[in-house]
Amino acid sequence: MGFNLGAFLGGAARGGSQVLDERRAEAERARVTKEERQWQIATEERAAARARKATRASKKKDTEEMAGLLKSLGFNDANITTALSQGKSAVALYAEAAKNNFGKEGFDDPNALFEVAGANATPQEVLSTLPKDGVSPKPAEAPSLTATSELSTPTVPNNRQAYLGAAFGSPPPKLNSLNALHTNILQDMMATKNPNKLAALQMKEQNVLNAIKKAAEASDTSDPSSDERTITVPNYLDMVKVRNRQALNKAKIQTDLDGVITQSIDGLEGIVAIAQAEGAQEMLNINATLPNSDPLITEPTKQYISVQKEDLSQFARKVTRVATVPEEGSTEVNLADLKTSDEKYFNSYKGNLSTSDDMLNAVRTGEVVKGSVVMHKGRLFVFVGTTSPLATRGEDGTINPYYEVGTGY
Repeated sequence: MGFNLGAFLGGAARGGSQVLDERRAEAERARVTKEERQWQIATEERAAARARKATRASKKKDTEEMAGLLKSLGFNDANITTALSQGKSAVALYAEAAKNNFGKEGFDDPNALFEVAGANATPQEVLSTLPKDGVSPKPAEAPSLTATSELSTPTVPNNRQAYLGAAFGSPPPKLNSLNALHTNILQDMMATKNPNKLAALQMKEQNVLNAIKKAAEASDTSDPSSDERTITVPNYLDMVKVRNRQALNKAKIQTDLDGVITQSIDGLEGIVAIAQAEGAQEMLNINATLPNSDPLITEPTKQYISVQKEDLSQFARKVTRVATVPEEGSTEVNLADLKTSDEKYFNSYKGNLSTSDDMLNAVRTGEVVKGSVVMHKGRLFVFVGTTSPLATRGEDGTINPYYEVGTGY
């Protein structure tokens, strides 16, 4: 059979056309698929955008609602921003805390929580200083300040807080919340003797004292009833307890958590008086940092220090009597003949120091320690240390680390 060139070319042409058709069809399918995919992607992106927009709108609404709630509870804009940045759960905690604690112990400003906690505090740390439950008693009519002591208040023995409130009035309301938080910190300090916990609480206390000082500087003093008043009565009373316990424990005197002495102090009355005076001085040191010294701290504390001077004088006289006055029929004191109770006082007497140099040398050599009693030029002195409020201060500013018995009260 002969080769048909025409048929061959016709067949090739038909084959080439078929290939082209298939390629065009494939290209069309690819185009359609691409367009469909692009449409699908665009549709998905529009759906995602609508979802994101809805989420943003919902989140904005939630944020506005949370901010509105916190605003209604008294939080300021800066603290609302902080709370929102910590999430919904934090906002819920702050809101619940503000609602549950408003008005307790004078707590009416939730912003005080943030001031005390400091920067970068967690919600738990911010809320850790919330005030305890309880309502301050209504102040009673004040008895005469000349008729009784602000500390002992014998005319109202079971209501010292009411007495002090009536006698000294109250600080501006703006300071109530900070005082309430400070009171709570002090109560936590009284509830533990763990040194690590105490250190953390002392840092918190410093924060709240700084906040009180700042608020006092900015407070309205137009109300004469709150003139120069910064510390509330409940806060003051707990401050006294904490400082007293700290000073006594530092002096190795055992106390309960409220600072009440739990051991026998026979022969240690001098140490106790010196320690309690030092605790009182801590109150005056805090008072000195305030814009104006609070009379609630100043007056009772100075009276309390006077009481310690009197107690220290009685101790020194007993020590001297035990150590220098022999029994009838004897020419000198014999330790072996002393009663057991008197022996505790005998060793506190360090004899007669003739000159001022002798007194200072006794300090340098360790011959005298806190509570040691010496005789100098016919007068009795007790070594108290240079930092004690009982130390004698000269007109030239020099400090004599001895207290002269019978002076200053």
